Amino acid sequence: MMLIVYALGGRRIELDVDKKDTIEVVKQKIEEEIFIPSNMLLLLHEGEQLDDDEKTCEDYGMEDESVIYIVNQ
Repeated sequence: MMLIVYALGGRRIELDVDKKDTIEVVKQKIEEEIFIPSNMLLLLHEGEQLDDDEKTCEDYGMEDESVIYIVNQ
């Protein structure tokens, strides 16, 4: 599935992920795109902080074209 990620400054990134990917995996993929260490990323989805790196995209209710916002910690 495709996630739409908005980074600081409004940069838009499209990430190809599996619904079973953990948030840790998503953060690693984001790090590869924007060069900010994954441990410095705070992700938000539908107003909820994605703070459990062991939960999956599916656990957080993400679907194809779900939107995630990045905030630096």
